[in-house]
Amino acid sequence: LEPWELQLLSNVGIEGNPLDAINRINNGPVLFIASDGSVQDGTYGSCSFIITIAPSRRRIAWGSSSVPGKQPSSFRAEAYGVLAASRFLFHLSRFTDSPINQRIRHWIDNQSVVLRLQQMLSGQAWNSNHTLSNDWDVMIEIESTLKSMSGIVYTAHWIKSHQDREREVQDL
Repeated sequence: LEPWELQLLSNVGIEGNPLDAINRINNGPVLFIASDGSVQDGTYGSCSFIITIAPSRRRIAWGSSSVPGKQPSSFRAEAYGVLAASRFLFHLSRFTDSPINQRIRHWIDNQSVVLRLQQMLSGQAWNSNHTLSNDWDVMIEIESTLKSMSGIVYTAHWIKSHQDREREVQDL
């Protein structure tokens, strides 16, 4: 792995062995991913993910990582959670020499990340202005990774999960 991937995937766990995991992924009805990211004081970012099989919600893999960058944004931290989960699946498939043939539903609590994922995966072309975005490097890597796994049908879904002034935490 390249250094950036070693950092991204250094704190990953897997339930059972890789062959069992890939078989559970491909034989289940649908794969669920949930990822999250956060930034503290605009200087330190972290992300995490969990991968399960629906409807049993049996855990397959999980991980967490720091988010590199001088001043990581919430968007970048959330996107790194997506990247970590997708790179894990990519490498699991390569390691086991088994393609992933599965529907994937990814739940993300950052609506902007979900919208950007939906745009790029729908075939809307990148233009040169996109390369100026602070988070272009992460998004282009996610796009490349997901498109390289030709047997998946990936959808990103927004889920509200943060308490606000209008709603109590128990009502989320």
